[in-house]
Amino acid sequence: MSVTASKRETEISLSEVSMHDTIDDCWVVLFNKVYDVTDFIQSHPGGAEVLLEQAGRDATLAFQQAGHQSVSNSHLEPYRLGTLPKAEWFDLELILKRKRNSFLEPSSLSP
Repeated sequence: MSVTASKRETEISLSEVSMHDTIDDCWVVLFNKVYDVTDFIQSHPGGAEVLLEQAGRDATLAFQQAGHQSVSNSHLEPYRLGTLPKAEWFDLELILKRKRNSFLEPSSLSP
């Protein structure tokens, strides 16, 4: 982990996040921010398995697809450890745009 001088924000790489993928040590990334959800995992309304499937990686898309848009930052903030380095940021808007337009792409299969 490193602290950027300008914002005093702890930067945590995806590589480091990936080492925290168990029920006793569970980190996830949501919207480019890193959270330690270890203390929350057993009380997650969808069950521990849901969080464990995303443990140690970027869970932004799964979070959005689960309909958690209404979860406020105030609920997440107590679990926040830091932020991904900007070079590793996940561009959710770009991914969703590509998914919406994927039906327009020609099939790669030949007749």
